[in-house]
Order: sequence, then structure tokens, then C-alpha cells
Amino acid sequence: MTKSLLEKIAELDTAIAAQEKMRGNLDDAILETILSTLRAQRLTLEQQMAARQQRRMVTILFADVSGYTAMSERMDPEEVTLLMNRIWDRLDRVILDGGGEIDKHLGDGVMALWGADEAREDNPERAVQAALAIQRELSGFCRENDIFLSMRIGINTGTAIVGEIGSLAERTVIGDAVNVASRLEKAAPPNGVLISHDTFRHVRGIFDIEVCPPLDLKGK
Repeated sequence: MTKSLLEKIAELDTAIAAQEKMRGNLDDAILETILSTLRAQRLTLEQQMAARQQRRMVTILFADVSGYTAMSERMDPEEVTLLMNRIWDRLDRVILDGGGEIDKHLGDGVMALWGADEAREDNPERAVQAALAIQRELSGFCRENDIFLSMRIGINTGTAIVGEIGSLAERTVIGDAVNVASRLEKAAPPNGVLISHDTFRHVRGIFDIEVCPPLDLKGK
């Protein structure tokens, strides 16, 4: 398995620490030559990692299914798993068809991105269109299968760092814009889509939007 940049940097840190312990037992000139080589290798890896992490304007969507716990109490676990897989198969397709990228699934929810790879002026509009389509798709699925589920969706647009994060070098986005989107999802009404003012500025006049009073979100 190919090692991630973080793993390679960690190995170099270990090697540098081991060489530092050799002071007094090894000629200083030889030791400094070895350390200079190791530090140069580490700097190269850090530069490669920085190059893979880019600051971008992205639109982030968080969606979470409500009613899952109650449904799980009435159904066999295998049936619930199969049902949720069918749901996400349909909802994920809506995101992808709408030009979005699925960052990760989080329990009963999903985090999706627009703009992580390609900057487009209509990324916020595409995200809102996808959110509305998700709500319609879930509503139709529930009618077809005689189940009762709802979904909360939060959307925010802002600057974030896109790159490889963690020891497994997973590609994701980090930044306050992500935190705001997550908190908007939690504040959204069931079957609703709650967008931030930053997203609203990009989609004003395109959708029928109801302006809400200011929200007191955690840390905001």
C-alpha cells in the first residue's frame, strides 16, 4: 500500500529524532550531514502537501434523515440497512447529477460539495437545486414504500481549504464555512432547506426564498 505524505513525514520525524539522540556518539559533521538530508526530504514533502491543499470558494450541503431511529425500532436491522442503501442510492444520484461531489456519509446524513474541483458561478444555485430535488426524491420514496422519513438540509457558501487530511490522506474540505453549513442543517426544519446569507447572495431572485430571523448558532 502506498504511504501517504503524512505517514512519510512522520517516518522522517522519527528518523530525525533518532539521529538527534546520536549526538556525542557520532561525529558532528557527519551527523549534521545526515540531519540536513532528512530535513530537506521533510521540507519537500511539506511543500507537496501544501500544493495539494488549495483555498477555494465552495458551497457545502449537509443533509440528515429524521425518523430513522423510530423506523429502526419497528424493522429488522437488515431491512433497515437495505432500505437506507436504497435511499442513499437515489439521493446520491441526485447530488452527482446536479454537479455535486459526495464528500462523505455521516451516519444518517451526507456532506456534499460544489466547487471543490471546478469554480463555477452557479455552484450555489446547483447546490440549492440539488437540495430541493433531494427533498422531492425522498418524499416520493416514502410514498412508494409507505414509510415516514423527513430530511433537514443546510447549505453555506464560503472559502475553505480543499486537500488531503488525516493519516489516510482523505480528500475533504475544512474551514469555518463547513461548520456553518453543518449547524444550518441542524437548525433547518424537517423537509426544509436552510441556506446561509452568503449562499442567498448568489441565488437571490432565482428561488422563492423566505427570509428567516437571525439564528443563534453555536459559536455564531
